[in-house]
Amino acid sequence: MEIALDKMQGDWVGVKYVMYRDTGTAILRGLDDLQTLLEDHIAKTQSMQASPYIAPFEDRVKLWLSKLNFVQEVQF
Repeated sequence: MEIALDKMQGDWVGVKYVMYRDTGTAILRGLDDLQTLLEDHIAKTQSMQASPYIAPFEDRVKLWLSKLNFVQEVQF
């Protein structure tokens, strides 16, 4: 479970922002791929919550899921 969490968090490290023209506003590129990744990670994290072995990782899983849900709410 810990390895899966590490991998999911590592997948988001490479997400790059680009500057939109000369506005100083950063935007994301490749939104379709990011949306797919987000939905996949939410599903995996929710599955982890149902695991009987979650106890040592429960706080970390809850925090990660809350971050993913926040990103989904902001909806690129």
